[in-house]
Amino acid sequence: MNSSEQTISYRAAKTLSVIGHPFALLPLTVLIVALRNTSPARALTIGIITISVTVVPLLFIIRRNVITGKWGNHDISERSERGRFYPIAVVVVALSCLVFWLLDFPRPLLVGIIVSLALLLAAMLINRWSKISLHLIFAAYCAVLLTAVDYRLGAIFILLAIAVAWSRVKLERHSLGQVLGGAALGTTAGIFLLQIIKFF
Repeated sequence: MNSSEQTISYRAAKTLSVIGHPFALLPLTVLIVALRNTSPARALTIGIITISVTVVPLLFIIRRNVITGKWGNHDISERSERGRFYPIAVVVVALSCLVFWLLDFPRPLLVGIIVSLALLLAAMLINRWSKISLHLIFAAYCAVLLTAVDYRLGAIFILLAIAVAWSRVKLERHSLGQVLGGAALGTTAGIFLLQIIKFF
């Protein structure tokens, strides 16, 4: 492969990594599920609130730590750095669970954010041995949930998850085992959530 092909594939991997970022996929999934369970206006409100109480605080914290040099990059690529990130993310998502409950969000969304919190706790525990891929945990999780909304939509997100897995390995952010482990954990959590809300 020549240098231009390497550059193109690297740029493609970077783009896929951004598109498949948990900060993009989770709010989008919340919005789609909300549209199925409530009016468009309320669904949009739920989407905005979700971004405001989860994505915005975490982006601010990550950006601040990168600027001050505490973390090397926005992906928080070092396992030791993730050890400091996870407790912060857990607190933010736990507070989001409280907001979802206080605002009486539809039950699938409330259960979904609680399962997301459990996923973060599991990833934090696994991080003691391996830097499991958060991209793939949540790409697979969202793909399973959206398959329940519409199988065609789910198929698109499954393909996206596969592409994101390639991108994370291509960018050398994770090993193949770490992305497969993330995908397995996210898939299991998605199936578990569907059973809780009695989709099956």
